[in-house]
Amino acid sequence: MSFTHNKQRFLAIALAVVPLVGHAALVDFDLRGWGWFLGEPLVVNSADLSLAVTASGDALYQTGFQGVSNHGPAAGLLVGDGESLSFDFGAAPVALARVTFSGMSGQPAAVRVYGDGDVLGDFSFTAGPAGASGEFESRGWMARNFTFAGFDPAGAGFSIADLTVNTRTAGVGAVPVPNSVWLLASAIGFLGLMRRRQLRAQPLATHSRGPLS
Repeated sequence: MSFTHNKQRFLAIALAVVPLVGHAALVDFDLRGWGWFLGEPLVVNSADLSLAVTASGDALYQTGFQGVSNHGPAAGLLVGDGESLSFDFGAAPVALARVTFSGMSGQPAAVRVYGDGDVLGDFSFTAGPAGASGEFESRGWMARNFTFAGFDPAGAGFSIADLTVNTRTAGVGAVPVPNSVWLLASAIGFLGLMRRRQLRAQPLATHSRGPLS
C-alpha cells in the first residue's frame, strides 16, 4: 500500500475518533406581528432557540408589514440616527446569516452592525416599493448579541422584518476541526514517510554486503 493511501487511511481513522462536523442549522425569526408598543424585551422562539429583542431610547414597536423598530423620533416609526435594535441569543453564540430590512419607500437608510459590542460593519440601502429593502447577507459574523444602529442623520431610518442565524452550538451546528487532529495527522504522515524510506533502503543494504566468507 502506498504512502498516500496509508496517510488517507490513518487520517480517516483520526477523524473518526474525534467528532468534527455536525449539520449547521439555519434558524429563521419572523419578526412581523401586531405588538405595536411592546413591553421589553420581545421574546421570539424558533427551533428551540430563543431570541430577546430590545430597542434603545423608546418602546419597541412591531407591525405586521415592517417588523420591529423603535418608537422614537424617526419618521414612520423607524430606527433613526442614534437609535438601535438589540438581538440577544443568550449564552451560545450564533452566526448571522441574513437580515431583511424595511424602510420608507425610495428613502436611503444606513445601518451599523455590532457584535457583542464591537463594530462589525455598515450596511446602506434604499427601500423599494412597500418599504422592502431585500436581504442583507452577513460575512459569517458570530456573536451572542447583535445590535443594529442608525448612524446617518440624513437617513430615513429602518426596521427589521426577518432575521436568520446559523447555529454553532454543540450538537446542533458545525464544530471547528481541533488543532490536535491536524497534529495527529501530521505525525502519522511523518511516520509513514520514514517507513517508506526504510523500505527503499533495505534492498540496497542487502546488496552491499556481498557473500559471507
